[in-house]
Amino acid sequence: MTIRADDDIIIPLKKPIAMFIARGHPGNRWYEGADGELVLKDEYAENIPEALIKICEALNWQLIVLFAGRPPKFGPIKLRYSEKYPNVAKEMDFSDFDFQISNRKRELLIENKAHFATFSDTTEFQSLFEYKGVNFSDQIEEKLTKDIPALSANLQTLYELWSNIFSTVRPEMIIGGRLDVMPYLVSAAKAHDVYICNVKLGVGEEMLAPFAIKDKEDHYETMVIPDLTILWGTAQKKLIEDRFPGYPSRLVVSGRTRNDSFASAITKTKLNTVREELGIEENDDVILFGGNNRTFFGLGDGESSGTCCLSPHSLKKTITALATLAKNRGNCKIIVKPHPVDDSDFIKEICDELDNVVFIHPINPYHNSVLLSLSIVFVSSASSMFTEAISADCLPVNLWINDVNYLYEYERKEIWGHLSINTESIEGLEKLIVPYLEDEKLRKTTCNEMKGKLPRYVGHSDGLNSERAIGLSFMNYAKQIKDKKLKKDVNAWLNNLSLKLELN
Repeated sequence: MTIRADDDIIIPLKKPIAMFIARGHPGNRWYEGADGELVLKDEYAENIPEALIKICEALNWQLIVLFAGRPPKFGPIKLRYSEKYPNVAKEMDFSDFDFQISNRKRELLIENKAHFATFSDTTEFQSLFEYKGVNFSDQIEEKLTKDIPALSANLQTLYELWSNIFSTVRPEMIIGGRLDVMPYLVSAAKAHDVYICNVKLGVGEEMLAPFAIKDKEDHYETMVIPDLTILWGTAQKKLIEDRFPGYPSRLVVSGRTRNDSFASAITKTKLNTVREELGIEENDDVILFGGNNRTFFGLGDGESSGTCCLSPHSLKKTITALATLAKNRGNCKIIVKPHPVDDSDFIKEICDELDNVVFIHPINPYHNSVLLSLSIVFVSSASSMFTEAISADCLPVNLWINDVNYLYEYERKEIWGHLSINTESIEGLEKLIVPYLEDEKLRKTTCNEMKGKLPRYVGHSDGLNSERAIGLSFMNYAKQIKDKKLKKDVNAWLNNLSLKLELN
């Protein structure tokens, strides 16, 4: 078997294949690593490719990094995995497969519209939209006629695309972040007998919706559920087991792989360079704000903007309150870095009107590890970056106002309440934060208390969570196919890293 990796290059594949499902651009972005070189970071499974390369090299496997979408831009200092590890890794993207996505979707849309028209007028179909004797089907007919054929065509096309990919590459296993929300990919992989390792995102209830996929008999739809689910910590595992008993994916705790990027301290030289670039004096106290607005999402009928965490009004009010705090302090700067899917132009307009506020566009060369190491306080709402802040000795502040309640269940506040200090008022931010700015000992003591709670929620802080995740993936795969030699080889690799795993 051969596959095409680049124009006119045919690669024979004789080794077992592991495939990493990477985000397309901009889900994969370049950041400067600890040693100065640019490193490609995946949005949902950060540091996993490097761990995969290590184990594939040790086991004599081939790694395919498949960019699901537009590939990142490579260049002289943005090296491909295949350039750095030519004997182990190859990159691919959708263009490497003979599958016309747009053409196929159009074909299926025509077929689905005709099929939908044959049963949408039936009593059986319309009765699905009846509630307490009132039938609502006529009120939503126009939307159903438009959306159902289109969504069906999209799902069918994606299923066929991934079937094409798996039948061509024939990987033994695939690994990626948030595969549990991609039923088309998972079902295609299972149809081709591919082992599926999912790196779970998030710790709150809203991240668990895919677990509820069941058929009419209340049985889990196993064809759309990954074989293995890699979790952050024991609290997340317990949450899933309590709320979704019998969930058929094997749940294992490895620690949050993204936190590996925060295990190594940033050098003082690097921090001084960033300070100079951002115009921040050495004696300035820095507060990093990363609250989400995401006005491109959550749009209702007739709305020009939606909300994820903070409404546009609350976001502006919060940044203004922090700018006032900085002004009152005199030696304080606020760094505002929006979420990648936020309306950055809107947020930049707010920042440009305020003193002591530095706006950083999300598409920038500064990894969060650098910005958190530069800061002593991090303000956000229900953010996984709280765990990263703690690792960087930066005090997390959880702003939980009514806006946030619209999106997250209250237990989410309790979860992050263990890993942050909380306020339910924008007006109360300054009063809450100032004592920690004035008392370094108080701030460090509080951060250290939170560090003690990190293992329960995100696992280890030794920089090896990615290796744990990959070790667990290969060990469970070896166990499923009953391959004693592979299990022995994985154990040898783990021993070289001085890692022991609980196959929980």
